[in-house]
Amino acid sequence: MMVTYNANLFQTQYLPLHNDLAKAITALQQWSQTLQDRTHGLIKGGTCPTVASITKQCKAMLSRPSMKSMMTYTVQKDSHDIPQ
Repeated sequence: MMVTYNANLFQTQYLPLHNDLAKAITALQQWSQTLQDRTHGLIKGGTCPTVASITKQCKAMLSRPSMKSMMTYTVQKDSHDIPQ
């Protein structure tokens, strides 16, 4: 058995994965901040999102290949019945 390493190939395969991961983390952090703002009363208008709608959006954010296996999330209601 022979194993070889090609730095150019590694970079070519690693960069899209790194970019997808960074985008997913940013999107999930923004969603989390929006929900926390609603909990703290900074967002008062509109309809509060449901656990199902947030779960659906999280699945969409992690739709790229291998993102689902690399990242996990949990959506629960807090003491104010606002999903977190």
